[in-house]
Amino acid sequence: MMLANILPNVVPISSFDMSRTTTRMREPPSAFEALGQTLMQDPNSNPLLPDKVLEAYSRVRSALHHHLSPPGSFLNIRVIAERLKFSTTPVREALIRLANEEVIGFVRGRGYYTRALDADEMIADHRFAMVMIRYAIEHGASPHRQEPIVEMNAWHGEPVADDLVATMIATEAERRYQSIANSSGNRRIAGAMAGFCARTGQVRQFGVRLMPEVRRALWSLRALEERLQLEDRDVAVRIGEEHIRLMIDALPELVRNLNGHASSSKALIEDLL
Repeated sequence: MMLANILPNVVPISSFDMSRTTTRMREPPSAFEALGQTLMQDPNSNPLLPDKVLEAYSRVRSALHHHLSPPGSFLNIRVIAERLKFSTTPVREALIRLANEEVIGFVRGRGYYTRALDADEMIADHRFAMVMIRYAIEHGASPHRQEPIVEMNAWHGEPVADDLVATMIATEAERRYQSIANSSGNRRIAGAMAGFCARTGQVRQFGVRLMPEVRRALWSLRALEERLQLEDRDVAVRIGEEHIRLMIDALPELVRNLNGHASSSKALIEDLL
């Protein structure tokens, strides 16, 4: 399937001169650029998040991905800090980061709150992710081979019932996305892919349990990586396009189910940490 069929209203990637994003060296780097620069050097590090901030960010994001808190629920910074045994400063910095990535919302004077998922936004995120993936494949170096998480060696796309296994599969998918983005050598792409992963993690985590399209999509990332290791970039692009198509096909129903699940739940994020 051609990219134009997936992105009918998007200017062809050949029309973008994405190399220009690395030439304005006199300007201070943006947050995405600073994050992307370090992700390309070490995908497990984050220059914007000191250790306690990173832990708070990861714990809150993980709790949000359970999707058990009704949309519009405000987060209590003091209670989160108490649960994590931190001061409020790293918690506040972590929430600022999550809000910047649009994982949570913010209302001046009231604070941070959980957001409902929006299918159109999710579809747009995945379409732009394909633009980044295609650019990285066509113009970047071969990504460093990602060794599957040990427990994932036995998974071959079959239904998943266990929460922990689903989380690990989703985590492996994010590592592969980030590896491909990092291979572009473009810090903005690397940073933007990190934001994409943060916003869309729950659809992979729940989708791998609920929908065969998502399981096929996530399994296909291994084939994509194999093609990249063989320098077969044309086939890798086609696999990437099919991967995104499968995810987009699943998104309307998946988002509807996730929002319904969250709305019927009474859990507080603070209690899920």
